[in-house]
Amino acid sequence: MVHAARVRAKRLGVPCDLQPGDIVIPDVCPVLGIRLERGRGGWADGSPSMDRITPRAGYVKSNVRVISWRANKLKSNATARELYAIARWMFVEEHG
Repeated sequence: MVHAARVRAKRLGVPCDLQPGDIVIPDVCPVLGIRLERGRGGWADGSPSMDRITPRAGYVKSNVRVISWRANKLKSNATARELYAIARWMFVEEHG
């Protein structure tokens, strides 16, 4: 994960100071509560994925966390306000 982060950081022009010991992969995604497991031959919903809290701050220890690939893909480039609006709309549609 650290090597891939360094490659992405260079491509994106953002800082990266991560060392292998800086990354802790939890057993469960802190966002969706699904079990994190390395996929076989590709990404799966429960694959561990490095997330930058503030994208432009880069891959620095204080700005990254490991969440599921699904959670990371869902948040992609959305803002917290946009995700909240979608969740609120979905809840109202389902529950009236």
